[in-house]
This record gives sequence, structure tokens and C-alpha cells, in this order.
Amino acid sequence: MKGGSKVNVVPDLCEAEIDMRLPLSLANMPQLSPCSWLIGEIKSYLPIVLGEESSSVEIEVINESRPNYTPPDSPLVEILSRNVSKVLGRPPRVKVETGATDGRYLRALGIPTVVYGPGEPSLAHAYNEYVLVDDLLVSYKVIAGTVSDLTGLSP
Repeated sequence: MKGGSKVNVVPDLCEAEIDMRLPLSLANMPQLSPCSWLIGEIKSYLPIVLGEESSSVEIEVINESRPNYTPPDSPLVEILSRNVSKVLGRPPRVKVETGATDGRYLRALGIPTVVYGPGEPSLAHAYNEYVLVDDLLVSYKVIAGTVSDLTGLSP
């Protein structure tokens, strides 16, 4: 959030940027995009909170992506899960992730997509983010087995 030139001066302008992840329940809104719907909701409350000043508020969507995911019972998830089990000796933890990935672009084109790979979620975007070599090798084996199962080609 930015506003004003000094802490003791009433600002002429205030700007706020919000990075928000919309829940999957908003994925299939037929009329509006989820962001358009949310902006409408916010604008309906602004007069209550700001009174006449609400007319000077502008809301702009900088980037939007519809909530999306691949169903856990999809063939791609099943094949990948089978390969994780084969390599690790235990079933994977299948979950819906709230972070944004390039998978959204593929899903928008109708391409079945699963986001899988090495790394610690708690280190994502950290200044010291890293991947263990052993985890990289495990991921390689899982992905190679999955590609082999999908294509019929040997890894």
C-alpha cells in the first residue's frame, strides 16, 4: 500500500495492490469472471465504508486467472500417482495447490495438466530457495515413467 509523501501529511492519493487466490468454488461462474464479481461486491460496500468518497475509488484488475485444477480421478493424475508409488514405495499426497503455475495456461487450452516436481513449498520464492539433488533425481524417475506410460516409449 502506498499513500502520501510523509507520514504526517494527509495523502492526496492512496494505492493498494492485492494478490489474491480465488477459491475453486468460483471457477464455474457462468455470467461474470470471478474478479468482475468480486469487484462488484467490493463496490457495493464502499459507500457504506467511505460514504461520498467512495465515488473516487478506482479498482483495476492487473492480471486474472480463473480458478482451475485437474480432478484427482483424472487419468493423468492416476498415471503420475502410480509412478510416484513405484519410485517412492508409497502413494503420493494429491492436493490442490493455491499457488499460481503455468499449468493454468495449459488447462485453459484443454490440455490435461498436473503440477509435480521437487522442492519444499515453504521455500518457494524465498531468497535461499533450493532443491535437493536426491529430490531432483526422484522427480526425474517419476516424470520419465509417466511420459513412458503415456507415450509407450522407453525412458
